[in-house]
Amino acid sequence: LAHPLLCTAPASPGRSQIQHCMDVIREEGFLRQCRSSTGQNSLHTTRSFSKGDCIMQFHAIASHAHPSMYTLQAGLHEHIDLGPSLLQFTNHSCEPSVFFDTAQHTITALRDLKPGDELSFFYPSTEVTMASPFDCCCGAVSCHKTISGAQHMPAEVLSKYHLNEHVHQALCTKRDL
Repeated sequence: LAHPLLCTAPASPGRSQIQHCMDVIREEGFLRQCRSSTGQNSLHTTRSFSKGDCIMQFHAIASHAHPSMYTLQAGLHEHIDLGPSLLQFTNHSCEPSVFFDTAQHTITALRDLKPGDELSFFYPSTEVTMASPFDCCCGAVSCHKTISGAQHMPAEVLSKYHLNEHVHQALCTKRDL
């Protein structure tokens, strides 16, 4: 299990902090790659994980009251910049491989993962309403086409996913109105 402050250690002489962070992440089982078919950056594992494994911890580099296309919603009124910053390359999928637990600050495998598998998560599992909705191109059979946050999705669709507690709270509040 990675420590949430992995990339705060000083870089060795002649190495930048970014190079150091990339080395640490590689040692923990991750590798940033460029997805050739779309040109998007993506995050892939270089080792196996079993379903339910805690892959690593994350932390907030900064916290904001409002979302941006680069933040992860960690509470009803909290949006964070993820650390280690390499996690920004974790893309959305309608058939996600990992879950970002914002209460525990952990990333958990939703299925068995083998080296080379992309780490992806279902954005509405953390996002109530997204700052930048988008047309999904995940390619999953169950693709929902447009992703704009949990409050814009039918309850029967959301019931098939792990959702964070703040998302459940927001959806219950919406239903009670």
